[in-house]
This record gives sequence, structure tokens and C-alpha cells, in this order.
Amino acid sequence: MATTAQGSCRARPELSVAPMMAWTTRHQRFMARILAPTMTLWTEMVVDQTVVHCGDKLWQHFGHDDTEHPLVLQLGGNSVEAMRQSAELANEWGFDEINLNVGCPSKTVAQKNAFGASLMLRPELVREIITTMQSVSSVPVTVKCRLGVDDQDDYAFLYNFVASIPECDHFIVHARKALLNGINTRQNRAVPPLIYERVYKLCEDFPDKKFSINGGIASVKDVQAVLEAEPRLHGVMLGRAAYRNPCLLTNLEYHILGNETVASLTRREVFDRYAEYAIEMSKRGYRTRDIVAPLGNLLAEQQFSKSFRKVLMCSDKPKGERNPPMEDLLQEARACLSDEILDKPIVDVSLDRHIVAGRTPLAGLGECGEADSDDASSVSSSPVRDVAASPSASTTGSTHSDNDDVNNKNNTNTENDVAHLGGPRADPGSDVSCPQSEVERRAQVSAS
Repeated sequence: MATTAQGSCRARPELSVAPMMAWTTRHQRFMARILAPTMTLWTEMVVDQTVVHCGDKLWQHFGHDDTEHPLVLQLGGNSVEAMRQSAELANEWGFDEINLNVGCPSKTVAQKNAFGASLMLRPELVREIITTMQSVSSVPVTVKCRLGVDDQDDYAFLYNFVASIPECDHFIVHARKALLNGINTRQNRAVPPLIYERVYKLCEDFPDKKFSINGGIASVKDVQAVLEAEPRLHGVMLGRAAYRNPCLLTNLEYHILGNETVASLTRREVFDRYAEYAIEMSKRGYRTRDIVAPLGNLLAEQQFSKSFRKVLMCSDKPKGERNPPMEDLLQEARACLSDEILDKPIVDVSLDRHIVAGRTPLAGLGECGEADSDDASSVSSSPVRDVAASPSASTTGSTHSDNDDVNNKNNTNTENDVAHLGGPRADPGSDVSCPQSEVERRAQVSAS
């Protein structure tokens, strides 16, 4: 059992994959769960008006598999009543947590429809929404926000925002402010500087609350750095790094969470397990391109990764031949892979095994009062939440835009939305950290 310097027991950090529009679909989450059995997964943001008005198509947004737990539903909106109804419906679908999006800076969300990051300027409304959802929810209700908005960006503003919502126990903070004018959503993930120290300060000033950090964290070393810089952090959230190189999740399970069960996991096992799922989803009517998209970066940083993606996405085939039978497509993609690549363990043992000091590894979690389980599917016993879809039905589209009508479509960009909506087209090597990353440098400054 891990202990602090004073000898008290600490729970292991919560590692999670950020909500990303057109990416954290049920298919990607199933893939992520194979790679990381215990990490917390999030849905795409679902707009409250979508929930209230979609009727018998709610399964398109709330549908999930038992294996996805622990699973957080992220909701976006500013209607107290619609949020209440959404929370009630979420209870029926068996989510483990509900999160309110108070961080999305996109024009459609934050300006046109006045939710997301713009809600940071209306803390009294945020509090009303949170308390209303809590009154009908059987699971925790949390807030995901930024450091501030536009010129309301000093620490005092952030402190007062957190203090104004005493009923919320857990804040997930993207360590940048949101700029609502002049730059787009993608630039909002890069132009405002990261200031991790403000999240660390929240841990100090609100010792009874939980804080998780998000933004610019892209490697095992990055996660180690922020957890060592502020041991009181409840968790760390990864965004784009998780889809550009999904095998990073397995390395985090092993090196940070101490999950020995993934030590020998190979891409062959991942491919074979996902192939069974893909064939089943194809029979239910989900679109082929959406189903296979999560496999696209399985070979990130490996030989033949581009040819593997081309086969999966049928990009070299005429338009009339881009929807082959799932079994045939998977067989053709599998033929691109060598046994050497397939059978090499995903875990990079060249990295230092570094279960963060003062944190409890996965084995023996019962000693700290947490469930001792190697299988995330044991977290929930609720049935698979799905119904057969028509062949044209899809929860993921390739034409999402900031200008779409969020009241009619659940296609608004979340705070960490993807730049390449096709998923596998993302550059697999762009999240490889330098020997010393910006996260590590900031951690050293904070610790000094």
C-alpha cells in the first residue's frame, strides 16, 4: 500500500480520456477499454436540447457497452430544466458520472448558444444547473472548465468561480483560458498559454475538493511530471494524444496505474478483440467507416501504419467500393501487418516504471477502500444500451462544423475536439514528446 510522507493512504490518480467530438464515440471507447482496462472514459458532449428532443433516437447519443465503465456523460447547455431532464435520463442509462461542459470555446457553443466556456461568466447559473442535476441524479455531477474567459483570466476569477459552486466536489480544469473572440476552436487549444500552476493552487486553496488537470499532456513523462509537481491532484486527462497514439493508454495503465495485466498486451490481441466487436456493430447497422476509425492509429509510430489506415478507410478505392463487408475489410487490413508488429508487447519497457510516489498502484487497491478489480467491466452490471440501427444511422459524421445547428444535431465541438474529423487521418507522430517536454519543465519550476 502506498503512503504519503505522513503515512496516510492515497488513492491512485484518475486517468481519463477527454471528451472529443466525432472521436470519443462508443466505438473509440470500446477500443480504449481494450487498451486501458481501468481508465475513465468520456462520451462526446451531448447537448441538452438534443437529449430532450431526440425521442426514440436517444440511443445514438447515450448508447454504450458494459465494458466502457467507468464512463462519464458530458452534457452541454444552459437550460436548467433541460439539464434536469437530461440528468434523469442519464440515470436510466447507467453512466457513472455526469459532467457539465463549462469549457468549450467554439463560436457555436459559447457565443451563438451561450453555453460552454461562456458559462464561466455566469457562475450563479452554473450552480443552479449543478444543484438541479444533483437533485435528480444518482451519480456525481462534475464541472469541466478553463482557467478563465477573455480578460477575466486572473487567479482571483478562477478562485471565485470554484468557490461559487460549493456543491460541486470535482472540477476538471483545462489549464488555458478560453478566448471567445478572434480565434477558432483549434487555436483555443494552442494560443492561450498553459498555466498548470493555477490548477495546483486550487488544490492548495480547496483541500476538500478534487481537481483534475487537462491540456498539453501527451506522454507518460508528462503525466508523471504533473502528478509529482502537485501530489494533491485527483487526476490527469489526456486529449488528442489519446487518439493520435491510442497505445499510449496501455503504457499509462502500466507505468502510472501499475496495472500488470496489460504488460503482455499485443496489437494482435487488440485487433482480434476489436474485430469481433466491429463485426457485431456492422450487423447492427452502424456505418463501416465509423466502426473501423478507432483502429486507424493502432500502428501509430510503427511501420506500415499509413498503408494500414488506407486499407481501413478504403481511401484508394472508387467511391462505389468503399463499403465492403466488414469481415473482408478487416482481413485485408490484417494482411498489412507483420507478425513482428502484431506480437510485440505494446508496453514500452524502456520507460522508467514510475508509479507516482504516494499513489496506490492497481494491485491491492482494496487496502485504500477502492474496488480491487482488473476488469473495468466489473464496475457496472447494466445491460448494453443499444438498439438495432438502420444502415444509414451513425453517431459519427465526417461533416461536423462549428456552424451546424446545435439544437438539432449533437455535433458541436467540445473543448478538446479533434482537428481531423476522420480520426485515422491524424498525424500519428505529432504527440511524441521531446526529451524534456514543456510539462516537465513547468513541473520542475513548480517544484523548485
